[in-house]
Amino acid sequence: MAELDEIKELRRLWEADPSSGDFRRLYRLSKWGGCFEETVIKGIRGEQTDAIEDGIHYLEADPWYFRSGYQKAAIARALKAARLSPSQEERLRSVILSSLDGRIGREEFREYARLAIRITNSALLRKLEEQAALPRTWAQLRAKFILELCRRHGKGADGGGQSGR
Repeated sequence: MAELDEIKELRRLWEADPSSGDFRRLYRLSKWGGCFEETVIKGIRGEQTDAIEDGIHYLEADPWYFRSGYQKAAIARALKAARLSPSQEERLRSVILSSLDGRIGREEFREYARLAIRITNSALLRKLEEQAALPRTWAQLRAKFILELCRRHGKGADGGGQSGR
């Protein structure tokens, strides 16, 4: 089963019946379930290109099922230390911006915010500032939180301290 198809199938089975044997079976055998730590996280930490891509695809797919929020937080945490290409960083910036008004848990969002510190650039800061200027919404509050973190870590309006090793 292709990566994104497997993620979609887990989500579909979870939404249909979280206690079903089909969901539990696929979850247990899937790299996006019971094998997650061993395959995805260890792969990202080991700088395996495929695992890094898998992690980014997972964040882009933004699945919602048992432990998916924990998994997204763990992926974001692992990606902070990974060697990322400029296009991968751009994709992650899009994930972070999408998370501003999306369905996202507190720990997951905090890890996204910490990842933003690493991959910030002037364009991301500008978009965050635009969101922070909106009337009081979740997106505004989250954008302000990320901006404050970035500024606290020396990533100012000029995009200073951009990512890179």
